Amino acid sequence: MTRRIPLLVAPIVFLAALRAPAGEKVVEVPIRRVVLFAGGVGYFEHEGTVTGDATVRLMFRADQINDVLKSMSVHADAGTVGGVSYASSDPLLRALKSFAVDLSGDPTLADLLKQLRGAEVKVLDPAMPGGKILGIETRKKEIVSGGKTTVVTETLLNLVGPDGVRSIPMRSIDKLALADEKLAAELNAALAALIGSHDAQRKPVDIRFAGKGERTVRIGYLVEAPIWKTSYRLDLSGKPPRLQGWAIVENTSDADWTNVELTLVSGKPVSFVTDLYRPLRIPRTIVEPKRTAIEKGHKLQEYAPEEAEAKPQEGYEWVEEADFAETLAGRLYGRPGPGRDVFGDRPSAGGIFADDSDDRGGVRAMALAEKVGELFRYRIDTPVTLGRRRSAMLPIIHRSIEGGKVSVYDVDVLEQYALNGAYLVNDTGLKLLGGPVTIFDGKTFAGEAMLDMVSQKDRALLSYAVDLHVKVEAVSACTEELVGIAVGRGRFVQKIDYLTTWAYEITSTADEPRQLIVCTPRAATHKLVAPKAAEEQTDDEFRFRVDVPANATRTFAVRLLSPGWGLLNLPGDREWVLQRAEGYVDHPKVPKDVRAALSKVIDASRKGQLLAKEIEGAKERVDEIKEGQERLRENVKTLGPAHPLSKRYIDKLTRQEDEIEELEKRVEELTSLAQKESAALRKLVASLKAGDQALIEEYERLVRENKEDEF
Repeated sequence: MTRRIPLLVAPIVFLAALRAPAGEKVVEVPIRRVVLFAGGVGYFEHEGTVTGDATVRLMFRADQINDVLKSMSVHADAGTVGGVSYASSDPLLRALKSFAVDLSGDPTLADLLKQLRGAEVKVLDPAMPGGKILGIETRKKEIVSGGKTTVVTETLLNLVGPDGVRSIPMRSIDKLALADEKLAAELNAALAALIGSHDAQRKPVDIRFAGKGERTVRIGYLVEAPIWKTSYRLDLSGKPPRLQGWAIVENTSDADWTNVELTLVSGKPVSFVTDLYRPLRIPRTIVEPKRTAIEKGHKLQEYAPEEAEAKPQEGYEWVEEADFAETLAGRLYGRPGPGRDVFGDRPSAGGIFADDSDDRGGVRAMALAEKVGELFRYRIDTPVTLGRRRSAMLPIIHRSIEGGKVSVYDVDVLEQYALNGAYLVNDTGLKLLGGPVTIFDGKTFAGEAMLDMVSQKDRALLSYAVDLHVKVEAVSACTEELVGIAVGRGRFVQKIDYLTTWAYEITSTADEPRQLIVCTPRAATHKLVAPKAAEEQTDDEFRFRVDVPANATRTFAVRLLSPGWGLLNLPGDREWVLQRAEGYVDHPKVPKDVRAALSKVIDASRKGQLLAKEIEGAKERVDEIKEGQERLRENVKTLGPAHPLSKRYIDKLTRQEDEIEELEKRVEELTSLAQKESAALRKLVASLKAGDQALIEEYERLVRENKEDEF
């Protein structure tokens, strides 16, 4: 039977209101473990000893509290975890108003004492007995000085004591003390809230441990952290080359790292921010009183509350023990070594923080590199000490790597010359993360390059300087060859092979032979025809290794084949149909039945084209006549109907109207004829079937499957 383990759903919600008991010692627990992720978060673990009941206080920036509340885990080898408390993010005004002593609004002493009516105070002056505050009173008082009378306002504190009511001038009171310890504590708490509000950037989080004797405690949490970076040094002086890798880390926290276990993890686990720090409130239902009866002249009312909400769910839920290690918490915070994990008493299930130091595979610098599922980590095997607000470079790789010097030619980078470069094969057993590489050759600086991420056994090609001894002239040409053609289903389909040829003329003036890596651009549809194979193929290029003799010139050619399609939807645009189809009527590779079908389409299209031109010409003539008539009408209007010229203009207008009527009639006839010709062409196209019909089916399949890269 599978044993069930209770998993606390939201412990912070229930414990946030707890405070460290007065007088309980606050101890420091240093950071012992840090794991930095390339995704911009870091796991920090404090570990130390406490004795008896103790409170551990950690300081965080305000913008880190949400991450802490979401991810903090607490463990003690013995005793219990008493709770976690932290300052609320309630607005200061709301927080101050929540105390019995309201310090909002910057109250004076008199205003403060007004709030405390009924409270007992002690006047710290033997001549003035204390008592309970009755109230604050102001009186006007006349003062005569030098023959002048001045009216002043005096504030008095009225106290009720054993001997009755006594009025004490506020100006004569130097010290007061609250006799009620609870009220005094509320005043101190309100003052603490004011002090805490002054530091908006640093917030304390207190973790209370209860128990007896000395014991080890651990506190872990995830917070935002700068991503760690890598940089490399590559020495090409010897064979094989040597690679040195450095990790750049920053301690941006407010705590020093002293002898911490540091782990650097590549990859980007899912991480997000949830607002758990800010108090959330929802509007509550307002219940209106409902009148029900009148008794003895008094209105009786009863409440009509809405239906009760469902009972809040318990703070626990059950998870299967077998599934515990598969939860995010189980994978992320698995504690190393035998004993307990960070969540409780059960043995650790491992995880990305598991201590498997007995299996020290990989290369050792200061770091041990290991695979963790889809992630990859470097465990720094030497404890790291790094002060707050300080950065450090830590060596993680120092070993030889397979590869050597080459020259590199890429027409998209430099058109006329090759580049000095290095061809590397990642045989380090590690995943090389991306970063800048500084190259040394002959014990001196040779250039710089950028390295993309290189998995194990993958290759990397770096170029770092211009090779002035190797000049290259590259010429490309593209030809097309008809593979198949068909007419059917109202379509004219052509399958075409596009052949791209790159011709390279390589001239070397170096005194020793060179190996040149020629990078040839490629598309997704390109297939290599010649040479038979490439040294390497990437998403956007083929790479070929070419031996170049010293002080010599040689040629090298690459041929790439790319399939493509041509399409005409018939009848379509006549100009386009005629332009494309006429080119295939006399093509030697076009079958006779396809040529005959295309001839019929061409003849019908030409008829329609002639009709369209005639219609267009007639319409243009009508527009031209109407434009001239506007000028004639303006002349008649200016000269008047009796003028001799006006009669000529009117006769011309009459003749033009007759011509317009004839033209418009002709347009109607031609339009009707064009419609018939168009219908005949569509009928013809629908009936045509010539060539390899499988081509049309293949084309339509590619369209259905959205394989646009085949076109």
